[in-house]
Amino acid sequence: QPPKWPKKCPLTHDIFGRERHRDFKGDMGGVGSFERPGLTLYVGGLPAYTKELEDIVYANFEEWGEIEKINFLAGKSCAFVKYKYRANAEFAKEAMIGQTLKVREK
Repeated sequence: QPPKWPKKCPLTHDIFGRERHRDFKGDMGGVGSFERPGLTLYVGGLPAYTKELEDIVYANFEEWGEIEKINFLAGKSCAFVKYKYRANAEFAKEAMIGQTLKVREK
């Protein structure tokens, strides 16, 4: 069962207490803008889409919170994982950055 994370974070800070910015800029360290909630994560370097790949991506990212949807781009080797809550997306981003997807044994 996934951990229970707070559903709301202050708009001016991320889940880790880092200050968020009003506008997007290149040196903001990935904390995002408080003008828009960042609910969606980019996942790159994926093989061609299969149902098994979808299950693997879901299993690896659901650990960090409730997922609204996963959108795979045909022929682009990437997917976008959209969380229901910003706190979950922020935590998943920090946890999964640079990680290899784990395949669960059957």
